[in-house]
Amino acid sequence: MSDNQSEPTPQPDKPLSRIGLDQADHFDRDGFSGDIYVGNDATQGFTALRVEVHGRHPRKRILEGNTRSYFVVDGEGTFTIG
Repeated sequence: MSDNQSEPTPQPDKPLSRIGLDQADHFDRDGFSGDIYVGNDATQGFTALRVEVHGRHPRKRILEGNTRSYFVVDGEGTFTIG
């Protein structure tokens, strides 16, 4: 690990746990739907969503200092990150 990176601080009072689909918050939007596993209100420093696109997903602007990671499981069409 380089000098400018720090290791994550362990948080023993917050054990890791699995979040089941029944615990996620489902949402439906025009062109896509999904489930929120870790939302903004969880104050974890990240969010986790599963999104199923069945139309078009709107373009999203990523603000400076933020990171967005996508893991494409299956599908057809165009997926552009730029």
